[in-house]
Amino acid sequence: MKMDKRKSDDIKRLIKVLAFIIIIIILVIVLILITHRKSGTSPTNNNAVNNTNNNTSADTNNEINNIQNTNVSDGTNNNIKNNNSEGYLEEVADLESYFWLKDRLSLYYSSNDLDDPTMLMDKDVINELGVTVDNYRKFNDFDAPIFRIDKIYEQILNKNRSLYVVKLRYGKSEEDAKDSIVWVEKDTSSNTFSIYPYEYLKIKNYLNFKEGDTVPVNSSKIIEKNAENKYSEEDDDIDEDTELCMKGLFERYKFDLLVDREHLYSILEIDYKNAKYSNLEDLKKYINDNRTDLYLDMISEYKVVNYNEYVEYRAICNSQRNYVFNAKNMMDYTVSLDNYSVVQNKDTYNAFLPAAQAKYCVDRVVQALNYKDYDFVYSKLNPVQKNNYYKNVNEFKNYLSKALYEQNSYEIDDNYLIISDNVYQFTVTIRDATGGEFTYSKFTMAVTLKDDADFTISIVNSDN
Repeated sequence: MKMDKRKSDDIKRLIKVLAFIIIIIILVIVLILITHRKSGTSPTNNNAVNNTNNNTSADTNNEINNIQNTNVSDGTNNNIKNNNSEGYLEEVADLESYFWLKDRLSLYYSSNDLDDPTMLMDKDVINELGVTVDNYRKFNDFDAPIFRIDKIYEQILNKNRSLYVVKLRYGKSEEDAKDSIVWVEKDTSSNTFSIYPYEYLKIKNYLNFKEGDTVPVNSSKIIEKNAENKYSEEDDDIDEDTELCMKGLFERYKFDLLVDREHLYSILEIDYKNAKYSNLEDLKKYINDNRTDLYLDMISEYKVVNYNEYVEYRAICNSQRNYVFNAKNMMDYTVSLDNYSVVQNKDTYNAFLPAAQAKYCVDRVVQALNYKDYDFVYSKLNPVQKNNYYKNVNEFKNYLSKALYEQNSYEIDDNYLIISDNVYQFTVTIRDATGGEFTYSKFTMAVTLKDDADFTISIVNSDN
């Protein structure tokens, strides 16, 4: 009986093992079938995608060759963007892109001096327009103008190549200034670039692309390296270079001074504009009255202060003029043409002790004298001194001009007198900044502090 019971148990155990093995086999077969089904359909889907891309590429090329719609963005967006997985135009403002493009465009706008300027052109441009060395000026009719980049859009073509759509203004004077658009293609694998000039873009109706659009460029095309279209890898290595930014902002100011005063007026810091120039004609008059000095002025030193939302760049020039740029990036900033007409940062001013606030007010007055801005100084003159001695600004100007130089350097004595809680008296020594004369003048300046960073001042020539 025991033997029969043992056999029965063995049979049951064997049946369980066989059932488990059968289940495993069934599961394996099911997995194989599922895998086979996926591998069988996957190539079909890939082929469909490739066919779509190929058809789109052909359709797009035909559309580009025959395009007549003046609104290119509306005419080509739907077809190109939906089927181009490589990228679309996105606005950029980083320093690396800005200065790399600035260097490339500087070369382009001086290209008429090259032996073979067509080396800068993209192949499509040369083939489409029939550009040669002899007829190059027909399509690039400029003579080394200066320019200002206003907007940059980048489209990633592949891991090595990008296309930049650059909106800019160029010229040598207000009379010949023009708005333009230039495309610049960049290949980091070969350190080369190519230019699509305005005339080509105009003929192709490519002037209206905007952020979010996809530009119809052949991403597999190779830019052949030549003597003119290559760049150094160091050109791409631009860090937070404050000197480069300061010079770049000052160049943009000089461009506006010469070519686009309307733009200069539009970017004046709002408080400064309201205090100094009520309209564009006031600014133009200031520029015309100081034309030579402003055009020839150069940066001698600069200061940089970082704030949360912007960076303040202060250029101190040979003429002792100060320019203040509050920049979010190289194309988005405001500018003040002096740093005395308004308090640039009232929070910083309010953090000063009263004596430091008074000294800052004296500094503003002396800077105004360097600008020969007698109107500003007269507006701050103590009412008692103004009413008793100087009935108008011309009388005040005649008084000061006897003791001042063409360009003035000054030193504010740290040993000041506290006349009352809000009145501080300083001795200011003024010398000839040009070094032409070795004499000096001393002034006693008493500042009365008022609310909202305002003040009045009395000025007496201590030498008299």
